[in-house]
Amino acid sequence: MIYCVEDERNIRELIVYTLESSGFTARGLESGKELNAAIAEQLPDLILLDIMLPGEDGLEILSRLKASEVTKEIPVIMVTAKGAEYDKVMGLDCGADDYITKPFGMMEFIARVRAVLRRAGKEEKENDVLETGDLQIQVKQHQVLAKGEKVTLTLKEFELLKFLMENKVTLLIDPKAKAIDYFKPEVVVDAILAKKNLGTTKEMAPLVIGIGPGFTAGVDVDLVIESMRGHNLARILEEGSALPNTGIPGNIGGFTKERVIHAPTEGFIKNIHQIGDVVEAGTEIARICENMDESGNFSGASVAVPATITGIIRGLIREGYHFPKGFKIADIDPREGELKNCFTISDKARSIGGSVLEAVCHHVNTCS
Repeated sequence: MIYCVEDERNIRELIVYTLESSGFTARGLESGKELNAAIAEQLPDLILLDIMLPGEDGLEILSRLKASEVTKEIPVIMVTAKGAEYDKVMGLDCGADDYITKPFGMMEFIARVRAVLRRAGKEEKENDVLETGDLQIQVKQHQVLAKGEKVTLTLKEFELLKFLMENKVTLLIDPKAKAIDYFKPEVVVDAILAKKNLGTTKEMAPLVIGIGPGFTAGVDVDLVIESMRGHNLARILEEGSALPNTGIPGNIGGFTKERVIHAPTEGFIKNIHQIGDVVEAGTEIARICENMDESGNFSGASVAVPATITGIIRGLIREGYHFPKGFKIADIDPREGELKNCFTISDKARSIGGSVLEAVCHHVNTCS
């Protein structure tokens, strides 16, 4: 267990998410008081500690931890925006095992966490068996099983799969790009598919990829992935832009524009039906509410969102998401027998995802 003591909620949640994405168990805490209560429940393997905290500051907390017989052996990493040499010396002299200055790269951050745990004798031993869902790797036997059946892979494919399943690559889904201010990502992929650039720039990371129209390779992003169905779908563009949006959704069961639902007003969505539900035309599938608090409670005026045609809800914005008027929030498939399509990845998405992975792997190999 790793405790992260950070008073800024966004940063705290991002750090906890990064740790959990890398295979650790983590808990976010806002102050020294919350840390005291957590320690009384369970001693952590590591504490990540900010300096500028409400009430008792990080250096005071650190000194108290190291003076206690109960907590003095718990390793502590200072994670703070105070990057002056004096601050680093103060933190290390007070007993910190490492000192990380914001913003920082996620890979370096995880590497430092692993290094401190290793020095403290708390690192995890390599697993002989790695599992995720129906996929299993038997490491010593160099064998991969999918739903119990053996899968034949080349050595490189096996090593890549093992690398990914060991959570050595941190993938952060960040719709509003808040993490870029605190982490230094190696790759940024803008997959919002807004048909225009909402603020992505090449300066955000060593490799910046834009999906679909609205980006120009070599200008605001490094690479563009074509998103239009056809001969060039998922092609990686090193210059120029993807084909412009036609504004007409693909024809499914004789329906085009009718099957796509756009927000009649700005607000937060409260879902009444879910993906996979069969609905009749005119059925209320969601409401758009004026306000939503941090606990997820909706308030204020609301507007109904009716189904435009009869069919299966194939796409639906997650509950609580805020969007402007006119934003695409749902789509309906008139083919009621195609329920499986709601829960499987489409050929288009697989193609685009494969091209992103190809671009990232090429970047990593080129830089290494």
